[in-house]
Amino acid sequence: MKRLPKCVFICILFGFTACDNQHSSEFLYQTDPETKKLVLSNYPEYPDMDFLVLADTHYFAPELGTSGSAFEEYLKHDRKMLKESSEILNAAVGEIKKTTADFIIICGDLTKDGELESHQQFASVLADIESSGKKVFVVPGNHDISNGEAMSFTGTTSQRVPTVEPETFKLIYSRYGFSEAIAVDSDSLSYIVEPVEGVWFFGLDSCRYRENTEDGHPVTDGKFYDKTLSWIEQQLIEAITQKKAVIGFLHHGILEHYPANEKHFDDYLLENFDKISKMFSAYGMRFVFTGHYHAQDITKKTWLSDIPNHFLMDIETGSLVTYPVPMRRIAVKNQTMTITSDTIQSITSQPDGFPAFAEQFVQDGMTGIINETLTEYGVPESDQSLLTPQISEAYVTHLWGDEVRAIPYLDFTGVSPLGVLVGVVQGDLIRGWYTDLPPTDNSLRCNMQTGHIE
Repeated sequence: MKRLPKCVFICILFGFTACDNQHSSEFLYQTDPETKKLVLSNYPEYPDMDFLVLADTHYFAPELGTSGSAFEEYLKHDRKMLKESSEILNAAVGEIKKTTADFIIICGDLTKDGELESHQQFASVLADIESSGKKVFVVPGNHDISNGEAMSFTGTTSQRVPTVEPETFKLIYSRYGFSEAIAVDSDSLSYIVEPVEGVWFFGLDSCRYRENTEDGHPVTDGKFYDKTLSWIEQQLIEAITQKKAVIGFLHHGILEHYPANEKHFDDYLLENFDKISKMFSAYGMRFVFTGHYHAQDITKKTWLSDIPNHFLMDIETGSLVTYPVPMRRIAVKNQTMTITSDTIQSITSQPDGFPAFAEQFVQDGMTGIINETLTEYGVPESDQSLLTPQISEAYVTHLWGDEVRAIPYLDFTGVSPLGVLVGVVQGDLIRGWYTDLPPTDNSLRCNMQTGHIE
């Protein structure tokens, strides 16, 4: 998940949005009779499989500097445990090796900000995982490529360091998806692998790094450019003709994960997600794994149509460097998907109490960001002491998933009129963070043919 600069958080507080999700084109299953006939005859059988899901590892090479005032200043506007990222990743690898999972998918933002050194070190960790007999497949996130904010930190200063371009990314991670691919998109870093016979995994590149500027913040929003979207549809049609089940993984969300998600954070959703998710499901891609928002959340949508079992589940996994530091385990057997979630319980520097440390870290990060913004708008410190902990708690609750909250969502007792105004304006966001759209987020069993949650 990106830092929340002041301008972004101001948009959160005051509801300013810039949504442009209108897309007039139609897909082949809607316009071509033969393709529609193919779709209506599609009944994929999912093979048994066992795999893990990670997201937003945001690995930061320790040699690039994790101390000093410049690094500490950076952390004031972030909520990621970057200093601990190497320790957390090592702990995760230890847990991964203990499992019987056959492969791992990682849903983007592999590095802090696309530093070449971070990518190279992260790839060496993936090699260690594969040496244990488990395959790894990755897709890029918005932080990973052509990032003008790739920095090192020394004392009071920060300086630019080399980032990676798309071809370099593909070369570094050749062993982790690209070299095993049965199909590769020529216009993006999207590819398809068949880790288990009978199922195609679409590793989809939803990032807009080609629009990044040399010294600017990387584009956070996600989209499929036209050529890539056409390639995806053609490959989904090919999967049907070859009687292959299909599953997707990408960085950006493809369904809203809470009410007002698109209104307040449309840059965490794929552009035209409503139409694309419907198309995916029409072709049988009913399960898509995502990241980006750093939350443990699963959302399911069903469309009323003549297409059998027209549903899709967006299974979002939280960040490995943000509370609750999760990994997902996916077991498929007899057409039933069982999803469980685990969290990292200890790291070298925090052998005891790491979950509490991680929670406090994100609480502190959000507190600083919220207080700074409220101060700019003249909200007195007395109001901040009442409102900020409540806003921060709502956010952290959403990160964990399976949210439960009795109303009212915000208690305005003792808050000034200006503080009440700010709270009312952003009230739908707070309610959204506390609203758990079905199904459950951390543990469930789903019939993969019907979408029924057991």
